[in-house]
Amino acid sequence: GGLKLLCTDPDDTEAVNVVSAHTHYSLNFTGNDLVINSLEHDFTGTENVQLSCNNISAQFSLTITPVNDGPVWSTLPDQTLTEDTVRNDAFSLLNYVTDADDPDASLTFNLVSVTHNNLCGIILDPSKNIDITPVSNFNGVCEATVRATDSTGLFSEASFVVTITPVADAPVVSDIPDQFLDEDQEVSLDLNSYVTDEDNSDDEIAWTTQRLSGTGEISITIDSQNIAHIRGAQDFNGAEAFRFIATDPDGLSDYDDATITIQSIADGARFISTPIGVAFVGEVYMYDANAIDPDGGHITYSLVAAPLGMTIDSDSGIVLWVPTESQIGQNPVTIRAMSENMVTDQEYAIRTRYSFDDTYSQRKVEVGSIVFIEGDTVDAGESVPVAISFGNEGYIKMNDVHVTMVIPELGVYRKIGPFDVSSGKVVTRTLSLNVPEYAPPGVYDVRFVISDDFIRRVKHRELIVS
Repeated sequence: GGLKLLCTDPDDTEAVNVVSAHTHYSLNFTGNDLVINSLEHDFTGTENVQLSCNNISAQFSLTITPVNDGPVWSTLPDQTLTEDTVRNDAFSLLNYVTDADDPDASLTFNLVSVTHNNLCGIILDPSKNIDITPVSNFNGVCEATVRATDSTGLFSEASFVVTITPVADAPVVSDIPDQFLDEDQEVSLDLNSYVTDEDNSDDEIAWTTQRLSGTGEISITIDSQNIAHIRGAQDFNGAEAFRFIATDPDGLSDYDDATITIQSIADGARFISTPIGVAFVGEVYMYDANAIDPDGGHITYSLVAAPLGMTIDSDSGIVLWVPTESQIGQNPVTIRAMSENMVTDQEYAIRTRYSFDDTYSQRKVEVGSIVFIEGDTVDAGESVPVAISFGNEGYIKMNDVHVTMVIPELGVYRKIGPFDVSSGKVVTRTLSLNVPEYAPPGVYDVRFVISDDFIRRVKHRELIVS
Protein backbone atom coordinates (compact mmCIF):
# COMPACT_ATOMS: atom_id res chain seq x y z
CA GLY A 1 0.00 0.00 0.00
CA GLY A 2 1.14 3.68 -0.16
CA LEU A 3 0.79 6.77 2.01
CA LYS A 4 1.61 10.36 0.79
CA LEU A 5 3.47 12.50 3.39
CA LEU A 6 4.57 16.19 3.23
CA CYS A 7 7.28 17.64 5.45
CA THR A 8 8.13 21.30 4.66
CA ASP A 9 10.56 23.76 6.23
CA PRO A 10 11.77 26.89 4.43
CA ASP A 11 15.21 26.44 5.85
CA ASP A 12 15.65 22.66 5.66
CA THR A 13 14.96 20.14 2.97
CA GLU A 14 15.52 17.03 5.10
CA ALA A 15 13.37 14.13 3.93
CA VAL A 16 11.01 12.16 6.06
CA ASN A 17 12.64 9.13 7.70
CA VAL A 18 11.18 6.02 9.25
CA VAL A 19 12.40 5.77 12.80
CA SER A 20 10.84 2.45 13.76
CA ALA A 21 8.68 -0.22 12.12
CA HIS A 22 7.74 -3.88 12.74
CA THR A 23 10.05 -6.39 11.16
CA HIS A 24 7.08 -8.16 9.47
CA TYR A 25 6.92 -5.24 7.03
CA SER A 26 9.30 -2.87 5.33
CA LEU A 27 8.57 0.84 4.76
CA ASN A 28 10.37 3.08 2.38
CA PHE A 29 9.76 6.33 0.53
CA THR A 30 9.50 6.98 -3.13
CA GLY A 31 9.46 10.76 -3.29
CA ASN A 32 6.78 11.73 -0.84
CA ASP A 33 5.08 8.34 -1.08
CA LEU A 34 5.43 5.94 1.83
CA VAL A 35 5.36 2.39 0.45
CA ILE A 36 4.39 -0.52 2.73
CA ASN A 37 5.81 -3.90 1.64
CA SER A 38 4.91 -7.16 3.30
CA LEU A 39 7.93 -9.20 4.30
CA GLU A 40 6.10 -12.12 5.90
CA HIS A 41 3.36 -14.08 4.15
CA ASP A 42 -0.03 -14.17 5.88
CA PHE A 43 1.01 -11.71 8.67
CA THR A 44 -1.86 -9.83 10.36
CA GLY A 45 -1.87 -7.39 13.28
CA THR A 46 -1.37 -3.69 14.36
CA GLU A 47 1.84 -1.79 15.11
CA ASN A 48 2.98 1.82 15.53
CA VAL A 49 5.18 3.44 12.93
CA GLN A 50 7.36 6.48 14.02
CA LEU A 51 8.61 9.00 11.48
CA SER A 52 10.94 12.04 11.72
CA CYS A 53 11.26 15.15 9.58
CA ASN A 54 13.48 18.17 10.35
CA ASN A 55 13.88 16.93 13.89
CA ILE A 56 10.17 16.71 14.29
CA SER A 57 8.71 13.27 15.19
CA ALA A 58 5.37 11.82 14.23
CA GLN A 59 3.76 8.39 14.41
CA PHE A 60 0.74 6.45 13.22
CA SER A 61 -0.76 2.99 13.72
CA LEU A 62 -0.58 0.45 10.89
CA THR A 63 -3.16 -2.38 11.01
CA ILE A 64 -2.96 -5.45 8.72
CA THR A 65 -6.38 -7.16 8.63
CA PRO A 66 -6.61 -10.89 7.90
CA VAL A 67 -8.10 -12.40 4.70
CA ASN A 68 -8.96 -16.10 4.03
CA ASP A 69 -6.54 -18.13 1.87
CA GLY A 70 -7.78 -21.09 -0.20
CA PRO A 71 -6.21 -24.57 -0.36
CA VAL A 72 -3.00 -24.93 -2.36
CA TRP A 73 -2.09 -28.14 -4.26
CA SER A 74 1.30 -29.57 -5.01
CA THR A 75 1.77 -31.88 -8.02
CA LEU A 76 -0.26 -35.08 -7.78
CA PRO A 77 1.51 -38.33 -8.77
CA ASP A 78 0.40 -40.05 -11.99
CA GLN A 79 -0.34 -43.77 -11.72
CA THR A 80 0.43 -46.70 -14.07
CA LEU A 81 -0.84 -50.26 -13.62
CA THR A 82 -1.51 -53.28 -15.81
CA GLU A 83 -4.90 -54.40 -17.09
CA ASP A 84 -7.08 -56.31 -14.61
CA THR A 85 -5.01 -55.27 -11.57
CA VAL A 86 -6.16 -53.20 -8.56
CA ARG A 87 -4.34 -50.49 -6.61
CA ASN A 88 -5.86 -49.43 -3.28
CA ASP A 89 -4.51 -46.38 -1.38
CA ALA A 90 -2.51 -45.28 -4.40
CA PHE A 91 -1.84 -41.98 -2.60
CA SER A 92 -3.42 -39.71 0.03
CA LEU A 93 -4.72 -36.30 -1.03
CA LEU A 94 -3.74 -34.92 2.39
CA ASN A 95 -0.09 -35.26 1.40
CA TYR A 96 -0.51 -32.91 -1.54
CA VAL A 97 -2.63 -29.99 -0.23
CA THR A 98 -2.00 -27.16 2.27
CA ASP A 99 -4.23 -24.42 3.68
CA ALA A 100 -2.90 -21.54 5.83
CA ASP A 101 -6.25 -20.97 7.49
CA ASP A 102 -7.82 -24.42 7.78
CA PRO A 103 -6.53 -27.65 9.26
CA ASP A 104 -6.82 -30.85 7.20
CA ALA A 105 -9.88 -31.90 9.11
CA SER A 106 -11.75 -28.80 7.91
CA LEU A 107 -11.09 -29.50 4.25
CA THR A 108 -13.51 -31.45 2.07
CA PHE A 109 -12.45 -33.36 -1.04
CA ASN A 110 -14.35 -34.35 -4.16
CA LEU A 111 -13.61 -36.32 -7.31
CA VAL A 112 -14.80 -33.76 -9.87
CA SER A 113 -14.35 -35.60 -13.16
CA VAL A 114 -12.70 -38.58 -14.83
CA THR A 115 -12.35 -39.07 -18.58
CA HIS A 116 -13.27 -42.34 -20.42
CA ASN A 117 -16.40 -42.65 -18.27
CA ASN A 118 -14.09 -43.61 -15.43
CA LEU A 119 -13.37 -47.04 -16.90
CA CYS A 120 -10.18 -46.79 -14.85
CA GLY A 121 -12.35 -47.16 -11.74
CA ILE A 122 -10.86 -44.18 -9.80
CA ILE A 123 -12.46 -43.78 -6.36
CA LEU A 124 -11.92 -41.28 -3.50
CA ASP A 125 -12.38 -43.31 -0.35
CA PRO A 126 -13.51 -41.93 3.09
CA SER A 127 -9.89 -41.70 4.26
CA LYS A 128 -9.16 -39.26 1.40
CA ASN A 129 -7.08 -41.89 -0.41
CA ILE A 130 -7.26 -42.59 -4.13
CA ASP A 131 -8.23 -46.21 -4.99
CA ILE A 132 -8.03 -47.62 -8.54
CA THR A 133 -10.13 -50.61 -9.65
CA PRO A 134 -10.32 -50.69 -13.48
CA VAL A 135 -13.21 -52.26 -15.35
CA SER A 136 -12.36 -55.82 -16.42
CA ASN A 137 -10.23 -55.99 -19.59
CA PHE A 138 -10.06 -52.18 -19.95
CA ASN A 139 -6.81 -50.58 -21.02
CA GLY A 140 -6.21 -46.90 -21.80
CA VAL A 141 -5.62 -43.51 -20.16
CA CYS A 142 -7.93 -41.61 -17.79
CA GLU A 143 -7.40 -38.06 -16.47
CA ALA A 144 -8.94 -37.36 -13.06
CA THR A 145 -9.59 -33.97 -11.42
CA VAL A 146 -9.98 -33.58 -7.64
CA ARG A 147 -11.14 -30.54 -5.63
CA ALA A 148 -10.23 -29.38 -2.12
CA THR A 149 -12.67 -26.93 -0.43
CA ASP A 150 -12.01 -25.04 2.82
CA SER A 151 -14.46 -24.02 5.53
CA THR A 152 -15.38 -20.75 3.77
CA GLY A 153 -16.04 -22.36 0.42
CA LEU A 154 -12.80 -21.46 -1.27
CA PHE A 155 -11.50 -24.33 -3.39
CA SER A 156 -8.80 -25.30 -5.79
CA GLU A 157 -8.41 -28.24 -8.18
CA ALA A 158 -5.61 -30.53 -9.30
CA SER A 159 -5.35 -33.35 -11.84
CA PHE A 160 -3.49 -36.62 -12.27
CA VAL A 161 -3.35 -39.33 -14.95
CA VAL A 162 -3.98 -43.08 -14.61
CA THR A 163 -2.59 -45.31 -17.37
CA ILE A 164 -3.83 -48.92 -17.69
CA THR A 165 -1.42 -50.92 -19.86
CA PRO A 166 -2.85 -53.86 -21.87
CA VAL A 167 -2.04 -57.53 -21.34
CA ALA A 168 -2.87 -60.51 -23.58
CA ASP A 169 -6.08 -62.25 -22.47
CA ALA A 170 -6.45 -65.99 -22.95
CA PRO A 171 -9.58 -67.30 -24.67
CA VAL A 172 -12.29 -68.63 -22.38
CA VAL A 173 -14.02 -71.85 -23.42
CA SER A 174 -17.47 -72.39 -21.97
CA ASP A 175 -19.11 -75.75 -21.34
CA ILE A 176 -19.21 -77.76 -24.56
CA PRO A 177 -22.18 -80.13 -24.28
CA ASP A 178 -21.78 -83.87 -24.68
CA GLN A 179 -22.87 -85.02 -28.13
CA PHE A 180 -25.21 -87.88 -28.99
CA LEU A 181 -25.70 -89.19 -32.51
CA ASP A 182 -27.00 -92.29 -34.18
CA GLU A 183 -24.82 -94.94 -35.72
CA ASP A 184 -23.57 -94.05 -39.23
CA GLN A 185 -24.73 -90.45 -38.83
CA GLU A 186 -22.76 -87.18 -38.64
CA VAL A 187 -23.29 -84.19 -36.34
CA SER A 188 -21.87 -80.68 -36.73
CA LEU A 189 -20.90 -78.46 -33.80
CA ASP A 190 -20.23 -74.70 -34.13
CA LEU A 191 -17.27 -74.19 -31.79
CA ASN A 192 -17.49 -70.38 -32.13
CA SER A 193 -20.53 -70.55 -29.84
CA TYR A 194 -18.39 -71.84 -26.98
CA VAL A 195 -15.42 -69.41 -26.85
CA THR A 196 -14.90 -65.74 -25.96
CA ASP A 197 -11.68 -63.76 -26.33
CA GLU A 198 -11.31 -60.08 -25.43
CA ASP A 199 -8.40 -59.58 -27.83
CA ASN A 200 -9.20 -61.78 -30.82
CA SER A 201 -12.08 -62.54 -33.17
CA ASP A 202 -13.51 -66.02 -33.74
CA ASP A 203 -11.58 -66.52 -36.97
CA GLU A 204 -8.30 -65.85 -35.13
CA ILE A 205 -8.91 -68.74 -32.74
CA ALA A 206 -7.41 -72.11 -33.71
CA TRP A 207 -9.27 -75.21 -32.52
CA THR A 208 -7.75 -78.65 -31.99
CA THR A 209 -8.95 -81.84 -30.31
CA GLN A 210 -7.29 -84.41 -28.12
CA ARG A 211 -8.69 -87.91 -27.65
CA LEU A 212 -9.00 -88.75 -23.94
CA SER A 213 -10.48 -92.23 -24.24
CA GLY A 214 -11.59 -94.72 -26.85
CA THR A 215 -10.01 -96.67 -29.68
CA GLY A 216 -10.22 -94.12 -32.46
CA GLU A 217 -13.56 -95.20 -33.91
CA ILE A 218 -14.88 -91.63 -33.72
CA SER A 219 -13.33 -88.95 -35.91
CA ILE A 220 -13.59 -85.16 -35.53
CA THR A 221 -12.58 -82.77 -38.29
CA ILE A 222 -12.68 -78.98 -37.83
CA ASP A 223 -13.14 -76.82 -40.92
CA SER A 224 -12.01 -73.23 -41.58
CA GLN A 225 -15.23 -71.88 -40.05
CA ASN A 226 -14.51 -73.68 -36.74
CA ILE A 227 -17.30 -76.19 -37.36
CA ALA A 228 -16.51 -79.59 -35.86
CA HIS A 229 -17.79 -82.52 -37.94
CA ILE A 230 -18.23 -85.62 -35.77
CA ARG A 231 -18.72 -89.11 -37.19
CA GLY A 232 -18.14 -92.69 -36.13
CA ALA A 233 -16.75 -95.58 -38.13
CA GLN A 234 -19.33 -97.59 -40.07
CA ASP A 235 -21.63 -99.60 -37.78
CA PHE A 236 -19.69 -98.40 -34.68
CA ASN A 237 -21.56 -97.59 -31.51
CA GLY A 238 -20.05 -96.56 -28.19
CA ALA A 239 -18.53 -93.52 -26.46
CA GLU A 240 -15.21 -91.69 -26.60
CA ALA A 241 -14.08 -88.59 -24.68
CA PHE A 242 -12.42 -85.61 -26.35
CA ARG A 243 -10.78 -82.37 -25.24
CA PHE A 244 -11.61 -79.31 -27.36
CA ILE A 245 -8.75 -76.77 -27.18
CA ALA A 246 -9.00 -73.11 -28.31
CA THR A 247 -5.68 -71.27 -28.87
CA ASP A 248 -5.23 -67.57 -29.70
CA PRO A 249 -2.42 -66.02 -31.82
CA ASP A 250 -0.35 -65.40 -28.66
CA GLY A 251 -0.37 -69.11 -27.83
CA LEU A 252 -2.74 -68.71 -24.88
CA SER A 253 -5.39 -71.40 -24.67
CA ASP A 254 -8.32 -72.85 -22.78
CA TYR A 255 -10.26 -76.10 -23.18
CA ASP A 256 -13.31 -78.08 -22.25
CA ASP A 257 -13.95 -81.83 -22.32
CA ALA A 258 -16.95 -83.52 -23.89
CA THR A 259 -18.06 -87.09 -24.45
CA ILE A 260 -19.24 -88.24 -27.87
CA THR A 261 -21.75 -91.09 -27.73
CA ILE A 262 -22.82 -92.98 -30.84
CA GLN A 263 -26.06 -94.81 -30.23
CA SER A 264 -26.77 -98.19 -31.76
CA ILE A 265 -29.56 -98.37 -34.29
CA ALA A 266 -31.04 -101.23 -36.20
CA ASP A 267 -29.29 -101.41 -39.57
CA GLY A 268 -32.32 -102.89 -41.31
CA ALA A 269 -32.62 -104.71 -44.58
CA ARG A 270 -30.75 -103.96 -47.80
CA PHE A 271 -30.94 -105.52 -51.24
CA ILE A 272 -28.04 -107.61 -52.52
CA SER A 273 -29.62 -108.77 -55.79
CA THR A 274 -29.54 -107.04 -59.17
CA PRO A 275 -32.88 -106.77 -60.97
CA ILE A 276 -33.41 -108.28 -64.43
CA GLY A 277 -34.27 -105.43 -66.76
CA VAL A 278 -35.83 -107.20 -69.74
CA ALA A 279 -38.93 -109.37 -70.32
CA PHE A 280 -40.50 -110.93 -73.41
CA VAL A 281 -44.14 -110.97 -74.45
CA GLY A 282 -45.81 -114.25 -73.51
CA GLU A 283 -42.77 -115.62 -71.67
CA VAL A 284 -42.36 -116.07 -67.92
CA TYR A 285 -40.31 -113.33 -66.28
CA MET A 286 -38.68 -114.42 -63.02
CA TYR A 287 -36.49 -112.37 -60.70
CA ASP A 288 -35.28 -113.64 -57.32
CA ALA A 289 -35.15 -110.49 -55.18
CA ASN A 290 -32.79 -110.91 -52.25
CA ALA A 291 -32.24 -108.62 -49.27
CA ILE A 292 -30.37 -109.13 -46.01
CA ASP A 293 -30.74 -107.74 -42.51
CA PRO A 294 -27.37 -107.51 -40.67
CA ASP A 295 -29.29 -107.52 -37.40
CA GLY A 296 -30.84 -110.88 -38.20
CA GLY A 297 -34.42 -109.70 -38.63
CA HIS A 298 -36.92 -111.69 -40.69
CA ILE A 299 -37.51 -110.14 -44.12
CA THR A 300 -40.81 -110.07 -46.01
CA TYR A 301 -41.25 -108.84 -49.58
CA SER A 302 -44.03 -106.91 -51.28
CA LEU A 303 -44.68 -105.02 -54.50
CA VAL A 304 -45.19 -101.28 -54.03
CA ALA A 305 -45.43 -100.57 -57.76
CA ALA A 306 -45.67 -103.23 -60.49
CA PRO A 307 -47.22 -103.88 -63.91
CA LEU A 308 -50.53 -105.70 -64.07
CA GLY A 309 -50.19 -109.43 -63.46
CA MET A 310 -46.88 -109.35 -61.58
CA THR A 311 -46.64 -111.23 -58.26
CA ILE A 312 -44.01 -111.68 -55.56
CA ASP A 313 -43.60 -114.38 -52.93
CA SER A 314 -43.53 -112.57 -49.57
CA ASP A 315 -41.01 -115.03 -48.06
CA SER A 316 -38.67 -115.92 -50.94
CA GLY A 317 -38.81 -112.66 -52.88
CA ILE A 318 -39.35 -114.47 -56.21
CA VAL A 319 -41.06 -112.21 -58.75
CA LEU A 320 -43.20 -113.84 -61.50
CA TRP A 321 -44.85 -112.15 -64.46
CA VAL A 322 -46.02 -112.96 -68.00
CA PRO A 323 -46.14 -109.66 -69.91
CA THR A 324 -48.71 -109.01 -72.65
CA GLU A 325 -48.43 -107.03 -75.88
CA SER A 326 -50.04 -104.03 -74.19
CA GLN A 327 -47.10 -103.95 -71.77
CA ILE A 328 -44.38 -103.56 -74.42
CA GLY A 329 -42.03 -100.75 -73.35
CA GLN A 330 -40.87 -99.58 -69.93
CA ASN A 331 -42.61 -101.02 -66.86
CA PRO A 332 -41.60 -99.48 -63.50
CA VAL A 333 -41.28 -101.81 -60.51
CA THR A 334 -40.74 -101.09 -56.81
CA ILE A 335 -40.03 -104.01 -54.48
CA ARG A 336 -40.14 -103.44 -50.75
CA ALA A 337 -38.12 -105.48 -48.25
CA MET A 338 -39.30 -105.07 -44.69
CA SER A 339 -37.60 -106.29 -41.54
CA GLU A 340 -38.41 -105.68 -37.90
CA ASN A 341 -36.08 -102.71 -37.89
CA MET A 342 -36.25 -101.01 -41.27
CA VAL A 343 -37.94 -100.77 -44.65
CA THR A 344 -35.96 -100.49 -47.89
CA ASP A 345 -37.12 -100.27 -51.49
CA GLN A 346 -35.56 -101.40 -54.77
CA GLU A 347 -36.75 -99.45 -57.80
CA TYR A 348 -36.07 -100.45 -61.41
CA ALA A 349 -37.76 -100.72 -64.81
CA ILE A 350 -38.41 -103.75 -67.03
CA ARG A 351 -38.28 -103.26 -70.79
CA THR A 352 -40.74 -105.61 -72.49
CA ARG A 353 -40.11 -106.77 -76.11
CA TYR A 354 -41.14 -109.52 -78.48
CA SER A 355 -39.06 -112.69 -78.13
CA PHE A 356 -38.02 -112.67 -81.82
CA ASP A 357 -35.90 -109.55 -81.23
CA ASP A 358 -32.44 -111.13 -81.56
CA THR A 359 -30.82 -108.47 -79.42
CA TYR A 360 -32.67 -109.76 -76.39
CA SER A 361 -33.73 -113.36 -77.20
CA GLN A 362 -30.49 -115.05 -78.13
CA ARG A 363 -28.92 -115.13 -74.66
CA LYS A 364 -27.98 -118.28 -72.79
CA VAL A 365 -25.68 -118.98 -69.83
CA GLU A 366 -24.68 -122.54 -68.99
CA VAL A 367 -23.16 -123.13 -65.56
CA GLY A 368 -20.50 -125.83 -65.75
CA SER A 369 -19.21 -126.44 -62.22
CA ILE A 370 -19.18 -124.95 -58.73
CA VAL A 371 -16.33 -126.27 -56.57
CA PHE A 372 -15.64 -125.58 -52.89
CA ILE A 373 -11.85 -125.42 -53.17
CA GLU A 374 -11.18 -126.46 -49.56
CA GLY A 375 -14.23 -128.66 -49.18
CA ASP A 376 -17.84 -128.00 -48.26
CA THR A 377 -17.28 -128.17 -44.49
CA VAL A 378 -15.86 -125.17 -42.59
CA ASP A 379 -15.72 -123.75 -39.08
CA ALA A 380 -17.45 -120.52 -38.09
CA GLY A 381 -15.12 -117.57 -38.73
CA GLU A 382 -13.34 -119.26 -41.68
CA SER A 383 -13.44 -118.24 -45.34
CA VAL A 384 -14.99 -120.35 -48.10
CA PRO A 385 -13.07 -120.14 -51.42
CA VAL A 386 -15.10 -121.24 -54.46
CA ALA A 387 -14.33 -121.71 -58.17
CA ILE A 388 -17.29 -121.35 -60.56
CA SER A 389 -17.19 -122.07 -64.30
CA PHE A 390 -19.83 -120.96 -66.80
CA GLY A 391 -20.14 -120.30 -70.50
CA ASN A 392 -21.92 -117.83 -72.76
CA GLU A 393 -23.81 -120.10 -75.17
CA GLY A 394 -25.85 -117.29 -76.68
CA TYR A 395 -25.13 -115.27 -79.80
CA ILE A 396 -24.77 -111.97 -77.95
CA LYS A 397 -21.74 -110.81 -76.00
CA MET A 398 -22.46 -110.51 -72.27
CA ASN A 399 -21.41 -107.13 -70.85
CA ASP A 400 -20.98 -106.13 -67.21
CA VAL A 401 -21.30 -109.65 -65.82
CA HIS A 402 -21.35 -110.12 -62.02
CA VAL A 403 -21.00 -113.29 -59.95
CA THR A 404 -22.56 -113.17 -56.48
CA MET A 405 -22.25 -115.73 -53.67
CA VAL A 406 -24.90 -115.41 -50.91
CA ILE A 407 -25.71 -117.23 -47.66
CA PRO A 408 -29.19 -115.77 -46.99
CA GLU A 409 -29.59 -117.27 -43.51
CA LEU A 410 -26.41 -115.53 -42.31
CA GLY A 411 -26.97 -112.29 -44.20
CA VAL A 412 -23.55 -112.33 -45.89
CA TYR A 413 -22.55 -112.17 -49.54
CA ARG A 414 -19.58 -111.63 -51.87
CA LYS A 415 -19.83 -110.08 -55.31
CA ILE A 416 -17.21 -109.89 -58.08
CA GLY A 417 -17.26 -108.12 -61.45
CA PRO A 418 -18.10 -106.50 -63.72
CA PHE A 419 -16.43 -108.27 -66.64
CA ASP A 420 -17.40 -109.25 -70.21
CA VAL A 421 -17.89 -112.75 -71.66
CA SER A 422 -17.83 -113.16 -75.43
CA SER A 423 -20.23 -115.47 -77.24
CA GLY A 424 -19.11 -119.10 -77.04
CA LYS A 425 -16.52 -118.43 -74.33
CA VAL A 426 -16.22 -120.40 -71.06
CA VAL A 427 -14.74 -118.60 -68.03
CA THR A 428 -13.79 -119.62 -64.50
CA ARG A 429 -13.88 -117.16 -61.62
CA THR A 430 -12.89 -117.61 -57.98
CA LEU A 431 -14.34 -115.78 -55.02
CA SER A 432 -14.24 -116.20 -51.26
CA LEU A 433 -16.86 -115.54 -48.60
CA ASN A 434 -16.24 -115.31 -44.84
CA VAL A 435 -18.54 -117.29 -42.57
CA PRO A 436 -19.38 -115.12 -39.52
CA GLU A 437 -18.04 -116.25 -36.15
CA TYR A 438 -21.56 -116.12 -34.76
CA ALA A 439 -22.85 -118.71 -37.28
CA PRO A 440 -24.26 -121.73 -35.41
CA PRO A 441 -23.38 -125.24 -36.66
CA GLY A 442 -25.65 -126.53 -39.40
CA VAL A 443 -26.28 -126.92 -43.12
CA TYR A 444 -26.71 -123.68 -45.08
CA ASP A 445 -28.03 -122.98 -48.56
CA VAL A 446 -25.49 -121.06 -50.68
CA ARG A 447 -26.81 -119.24 -53.76
CA PHE A 448 -24.62 -118.47 -56.75
CA VAL A 449 -26.00 -115.79 -59.09
CA ILE A 450 -24.59 -115.06 -62.56
CA SER A 451 -26.14 -111.94 -64.09
CA ASP A 452 -25.82 -109.06 -66.52
CA ASP A 453 -28.34 -106.39 -67.47
CA PHE A 454 -30.54 -108.89 -69.30
CA ILE A 455 -30.15 -112.40 -67.88
CA ARG A 456 -29.80 -114.02 -64.48
CA ARG A 457 -28.93 -117.60 -63.54
CA VAL A 458 -29.13 -118.96 -59.99
CA LYS A 459 -27.53 -122.16 -58.68
CA HIS A 460 -27.65 -123.62 -55.17
CA ARG A 461 -25.13 -125.59 -53.13
CA GLU A 462 -25.04 -126.75 -49.52
CA LEU A 463 -22.36 -125.68 -47.05
CA ILE A 464 -21.77 -127.37 -43.69
CA VAL A 465 -20.65 -125.23 -40.74
CA SER A 466 -19.23 -127.48 -38.03
